[in-house]
Amino acid sequence: MSKKDYLILSARNGRHCAVKFLNSATGKYMPAVSLGTSNKKEAQKIVIDWLKNGIPDKGKIQELEARDYVFNLIKRDSFTLEQADEVLKLLKLRGFLSEDVQLKNASTPLLKDYVSEFWDFEKSLYVKEKKLQGEKIGFSHCKSMIQLARKHAFPVLGDKHLSELSVEKINAFLLSCQDKGLASRTINNISVSIVKPLKFAYEKKIIKEDFNISLYRFSLPGRDRGILTREETARLFAAEWKDKKSYLASLLASQTGARLGEIQALRKDDIGLDRLFIRHSWSDIEGLKSTKTGESRVVPLMPEMREALLDLVDSDSNPWRNSDNPFIFWSAKPSIPIHRHTLNDAFKEALSQIGIDEAERKERNIVFHSWRHYVATYLANNVKKRTGMGITGHKDERTFDGYSDHEVDTDFDEKMEALKGLVNYTPTQQKKEKIKFS
Repeated sequence: MSKKDYLILSARNGRHCAVKFLNSATGKYMPAVSLGTSNKKEAQKIVIDWLKNGIPDKGKIQELEARDYVFNLIKRDSFTLEQADEVLKLLKLRGFLSEDVQLKNASTPLLKDYVSEFWDFEKSLYVKEKKLQGEKIGFSHCKSMIQLARKHAFPVLGDKHLSELSVEKINAFLLSCQDKGLASRTINNISVSIVKPLKFAYEKKIIKEDFNISLYRFSLPGRDRGILTREETARLFAAEWKDKKSYLASLLASQTGARLGEIQALRKDDIGLDRLFIRHSWSDIEGLKSTKTGESRVVPLMPEMREALLDLVDSDSNPWRNSDNPFIFWSAKPSIPIHRHTLNDAFKEALSQIGIDEAERKERNIVFHSWRHYVATYLANNVKKRTGMGITGHKDERTFDGYSDHEVDTDFDEKMEALKGLVNYTPTQQKKEKIKFS
């Protein structure tokens, strides 16, 4: 049944009668137009006269008809995202909308879904491409990133489609993290957990927003690792350690600057005649993996230390001494080395024995990793940069150079002695000495 060309609405609540004309383009009735009378018969005559002689305010009717057409066009299922984008641009041009308003593009995934898949070590296209290109990316890193995103980003941004996000919105979110009192390093890592996937989405033309520019990076000064003095180090290794493995692990770290995970990963075959082969690192999540830089290195091994390590791995107390290439610092399971907590706790216990209690340790920020800084500081101030970086495995010269700024308590006395010696200095033929590790 075809619709009438118009509908007359009766007067109600003190209002005049009104007419709704049929929009021939949409097949729907347009908004009502008042007829200026409350009498329905008179209203009928007015409408007939309008149809016969023309509508007095035809421009208004045409405006209503055009508006009605636009509204109904937008409501249709056939209205496309491209058409919506054009409407949005016009509204922004007229000043009705701010520039940061974005279309909600359901064709792009939700942030929480995309980021979760991006950091999925087994399924991620990003991870697969990294491996194909020979670049290093670890399972633990991916797991850390997704945990940060779930904890901090998803509650705020997780339900937004990628196309709804912008650099401004990400920066606002990062500032809110700072307002919550999160550390700068934590905020930067949170940023990486969501921005790296967004950059990848831009490269793959999933989104139009380029997240490679204008993002905040928080660089509030952090605390430097504390290091022990030579005198404190001597007293520490003269103290009574309850566990020989923990004692030797710290002693080895103090002589090589090896990372904790690298020491855990050491096996019998890594002990050379006069050197130590650092080929792996240990992760509680991934197990045996490559070093932090992805490269192996060789460091000098003092004869006494070599003998102590061999005695340890071959001792009767090691249940896995007859296994194929056992861990030097073993545990109750042959496939797992000593736990990092065991080494850390023994180190703290030894510190307390020489008078460095927990409060002072925290104040000075002394941890097991301080051995790496202890060695790097000595190397940065006493040997060629190339030699020092070769021992510690630093890839970034700026990081290694930074250790030359570390001053220990004996620095001033050494400077004073150097200046005293300068007064009576007589040039002599220099002879090269081997680097000694204390």
